[in-house]
Amino acid sequence: SFVGISLLTSGFFNAVQLTKRIKKDLEDIPVVWGGKHPTIFPEECLQYADFCFLGEADLAIVEFAKSLKEGEVKNNIAGMMFKENAGQRPRSIYVMNLNDLPFPDYGPEGQYVLENEIIREARRADIEKYLLNQYPTMIARGCPMKCTFCTNSAEDNRRLRIRSVDNLIAEILEVQEKYGRPRMIMFRDDTIMSLKLDYLEEFSAKWREIVRLPFSSSGVIPTAVKEDRLKHLIDAGFFSIKMGIQSGSSHVRKDIYWRPETDEQIMRAANIFIKTKTPRVGYMFITDNPWENVEDTVTSLRFIPKLPRPFSLSMYSLNLYPGTELFNRAVREGRITDPHEWYNKSTMTLKKNYFNMLYMWQRYSAVPSWLIRLLTAKALYQSKMYRRLFSAVYGWYFRNLTEYGVERKPVRPKTFVHRGLELFLDVFCRLDFKGAARKISRFTGLSKAKA
Repeated sequence: SFVGISLLTSGFFNAVQLTKRIKKDLEDIPVVWGGKHPTIFPEECLQYADFCFLGEADLAIVEFAKSLKEGEVKNNIAGMMFKENAGQRPRSIYVMNLNDLPFPDYGPEGQYVLENEIIREARRADIEKYLLNQYPTMIARGCPMKCTFCTNSAEDNRRLRIRSVDNLIAEILEVQEKYGRPRMIMFRDDTIMSLKLDYLEEFSAKWREIVRLPFSSSGVIPTAVKEDRLKHLIDAGFFSIKMGIQSGSSHVRKDIYWRPETDEQIMRAANIFIKTKTPRVGYMFITDNPWENVEDTVTSLRFIPKLPRPFSLSMYSLNLYPGTELFNRAVREGRITDPHEWYNKSTMTLKKNYFNMLYMWQRYSAVPSWLIRLLTAKALYQSKMYRRLFSAVYGWYFRNLTEYGVERKPVRPKTFVHRGLELFLDVFCRLDFKGAARKISRFTGLSKAKA
């Protein structure tokens, strides 16, 4: 027997605590760590774990388990590192043929759930609650990009490895047979639009004929968005897509994040989403970048209203993950003295400043371009008195300013003043007369219902 823990950097301290408890209560049970953080910093992890696997250990862990059962762990298992050879880092391993992997086992037999701080045996109801609402899987592994903020830049994992369409569909059919029909499928791929056209043609035809379920993807690269590829995906049931833009400043994208796309390529991709009538479109931006100057931030803020609506906006606070190019740069420049300070940093809470409030306002509302240009005028953002006034009004309206920063979720009480301000913005800022009419109708309907 052994205990395996898969972890990202954000889970490092939890893994340390869990491993210490296991060592205290089950002294003879070896603890194995794998995942992103052990792949990048195995020496640190071996201060607590007995073994670490670098890269993808889906197949290597089986060899480890067999040798452990035979009484002695082999010291030449691919990608494995242990305390005795801690000074000799092995090469990370990656599964080249994803069709060789078995499908995930979600139980509920032999599975456990952590719920409300209690660990209990999994039940069939948990499958319905946690799995079938949005079943997660992947088409491919690897990423051709080398973004400086991403942990993919810290490992040699740029080769795109793709499952066959038949293998992918077989997984969904097995899930339906064992657990029931999922409501939708979530492909946790950032490269779905990078797949070849003939693959997407086969996928679209077989998915429509056999699976017939709506699906979404966690992200796409702007340069990969092509109208013919997207049409095949939409025909198959593609209903939601997110595209990483990261910054509206070409300088930040190219020179800091090492992203290849131009403003024109981003706008071309956004217009393709509109032309193909993609049901749900989202864009991702990064803020709190210490290498970004004020002019870059203003450029980025002014870029957002140029994107064709409708779309959702996801904002993330930059985290410097260990091993990434940006993390190493920050260490070289003396910006980081204690790496552990960054291990648990949240990307979901933005720093409390004027520009982040403007970002979040555009997340909640279709703020017109002219108004953003006005609010990013130097005469305004350099005025301390104005920033204090804006912060007070913003905080009163959105109620998402905390001691930690600007939270992503607003808490707006629906008073007459708030509703009136929403209608004012709809009519005079966004010229959205239909939207204002719908809100008036909805509000009057609620008022009559209460009466």
